[in-house]
Amino acid sequence: PALEKWTPSYFAGLLDGMEHPLRETDDESEYTFVNHNKRIMSVSDYIIALESQELAGARRPYFGNIPIADPAVAPWFESIKGDFQFPEVATDRIGEEVRLWIGGKGQKSTIHNDSNHGFNAQVYGQKTFLLYPPEQHPFLYAVRISDETWVSPVDWENPDLYVHPDYARARGTGVTLEPGEMLYIPAFWWHSARAESVAINVNIWIFTSDIGKWVQ
Repeated sequence: PALEKWTPSYFAGLLDGMEHPLRETDDESEYTFVNHNKRIMSVSDYIIALESQELAGARRPYFGNIPIADPAVAPWFESIKGDFQFPEVATDRIGEEVRLWIGGKGQKSTIHNDSNHGFNAQVYGQKTFLLYPPEQHPFLYAVRISDETWVSPVDWENPDLYVHPDYARARGTGVTLEPGEMLYIPAFWWHSARAESVAINVNIWIFTSDIGKWVQ
């Protein structure tokens, strides 16, 4: 059902009246390394403005990385939980988390990895992903920002090879997801994403019992 009904206008109506902290920038590198601020906004107004390009500022704010089971927002998303289904994998799974991402054209993430397996489903619009296997780590200049997450400061769209010369040796694989397509991202694989249009994605992170030893 998600493919038939999940449009910006659908979510603008579903979330009418919701006020939520949004990242002040939809460039994750800027959010991670420069401006880690959020501002309270009407989510409905934000979504409507995405397509009209009416949001002011050098970068748009961003309504992404939203855990839909979080008690603070779960009531708003109760009606969509039956709209999608992910593959049943990992017999040793000990938990999971589903997140929603709604962004405008040009929204992009850093090169980073996650310490869990993930599936990312494209529901509306297009999004390009760039992936690197874990052994590419020496070329990415990644820094550890949490116990489980590493992030690269390299601007993968316009890399400064004077500052990050070894990035020229990195070898990644790119894919653009269309609505109805899903990408599997193994734990610890480096990846980044860029919205090629207004885009709506839903992803799941699958936690397994063996991940802890690799985090160490």
